[in-house]
Amino acid sequence: ELLAWVLKPNSNISKQTAHKGVDENTNKPRSEISYVISVSNTGKGTGSLDKVVDDPDSKVLESFLSGISSGGIFSSGTIVWDLQGNEEIFAAGQTKTFTYTMAVAKENFGEYNNVSAIVTVSNQIGSIQWKAIVF
Repeated sequence: ELLAWVLKPNSNISKQTAHKGVDENTNKPRSEISYVISVSNTGKGTGSLDKVVDDPDSKVLESFLSGISSGGIFSSGTIVWDLQGNEEIFAAGQTKTFTYTMAVAKENFGEYNNVSAIVTVSNQIGSIQWKAIVF
């Protein structure tokens, strides 16, 4: 009798922010929010990760964004990190990190919502919703 164990990947996504006021004592204050999206393989097997997608609030303009980490592209209101080749390999216990900064001028302060998602070759496997109150 042959017994086999199948080691499966299990992906988890989290998002953290750091907020700071910039030029607060001037007539052009703004807020900067740094986003860190972490994707972890908490399973026992190797998987593949095709994309990480971040959908900022529709009020977010390209001019608000900077520091999008390597390979990330903002287009049509969405930031996409489209992983290729060895970047797609997602070993058990591995965490991959994706970052960007959003700067919002005082006249655009308010509530901003967004959703981050991780995508395998064939389908979405997880997402997280996020809300930031910018002031």
